[in-house]
Amino acid sequence: MINTDYPEDLKQKLRDAVAGSFSSCMYQQEYRAVTSAVVEFLTALNVTADEIKDLLSRADGMDADTDRCIDEIIEAFNE
Repeated sequence: MINTDYPEDLKQKLRDAVAGSFSSCMYQQEYRAVTSAVVEFLTALNVTADEIKDLLSRADGMDADTDRCIDEIIEAFNE
């Protein structure tokens, strides 16, 4: 759970970090590795599934592959 005096600022930083994590990916296996790392990272921070869905639904990827990966993460937390 995001517990801070500035939750929107933290959420924006997390959104930027997630989208930026994919910036150097060139191959599908790199996208898969980063997708897994993002899920593990957010889970380790105890960010709730609802918070993850909210965060990532507002994250803008730099390309179609990044957007697809972000959508896959959101879908995984919908299950």
